[in-house]
Amino acid sequence: SSAGSSPYFAAAASICAASAAGSAAGKSRRFVAPASVQERRTEPRLAKRAQPAPVAAVGPPVAGFASQAVMAGWGAPLQVEDAERKAVNAALDCQAALLDFNRDVVADYLPSGRLGTRIGVATGYAIAGNMGSAQRLNYTLTGDMVNLAARLEGANKEYGTAFMVSELTAKALGEDFVLRRLDRLIVKGKTEPIVVFEVLGRRGAVDDAVLARIAAFERGLARHDARDFAAARAIFQKHASADPPSRVYAERCETYLATPPPADWRGEFALKTK
Repeated sequence: SSAGSSPYFAAAASICAASAAGSAAGKSRRFVAPASVQERRTEPRLAKRAQPAPVAAVGPPVAGFASQAVMAGWGAPLQVEDAERKAVNAALDCQAALLDFNRDVVADYLPSGRLGTRIGVATGYAIAGNMGSAQRLNYTLTGDMVNLAARLEGANKEYGTAFMVSELTAKALGEDFVLRRLDRLIVKGKTEPIVVFEVLGRRGAVDDAVLARIAAFERGLARHDARDFAAARAIFQKHASADPPSRVYAERCETYLATPPPADWRGEFALKTK
C-alpha cells in the first residue's frame, strides 16, 4: 500500500483488476480484465474495522461496485503498459492484505478466523466510458470480456481456487508468476471452451511443496486429456487431501471411468452455474 494508507482489504467490499492496450478516443479499447474479486463471507462488525486497499495506487480506476464485489480496469481512459501484470500484481497484493486483516481483526469475530476472496481476470475488448442518462452518469466497463471476468471469478467455486485468469491474460504475464492450467472451461452462457489458469503467486514466492503438487497435477491433467482416466485418477488422488483441484479431478475421473465422455471430447468441462 502507499505511505500512510491502511494495508487492509475492505471487509465489506472487494477489489478487482483489469487492463488494456488503448485505441483512439471514442473507439472501443482492448482491456485486460476487469478482475472481479468477491468476498465469500461478510460480517457487518468487520466493515467498521477495515479500510479499502489503495488499488488506485497501482493504476486502475474503479469501474463498478456490485454487492460485495468491485470491478476496476487498466487501459482506460489512459493506455497502460504491462496491463495484465499490473492487474495480477494488484490482485495478489489484495490477497496478501486480506491475510493481514484476517490475522489482526477477523480472528476476534469469526470462529473460522478468516474471510476469503475470489478473483477473475480476463483480457479482451470492452467499451469504457460514462454511461447512463443526462440525470445520472456512471463511468464503467461493459462487454463480453467483462462478463468473462465475472464468470471466472465465480468458476473458482468449482475448483476450490481463489484466483483464475483467462488464456489471453496468462500469455501476457511472462515468467514472473506461477500459473497452472486448470481446465478447458465452457462458462455459463457460452458454447466454446477457453483455457483457464490458476494464479498461485509470484515466481520465487511459492513454496516448494506447492510447486511439487502443481507438477503432479500437470502430469495427471496430461493423462486426463489423453483419456487415461485410471492413471489420472491415481495421480490426483495422491494430492486430493491438500489440493482442491486435484480432488475435483479425481472425482471427475471416477465419473468418466463409469461413463466415458463422447468420442469428440477434448478435455473440456461445461460449468453449470455462474
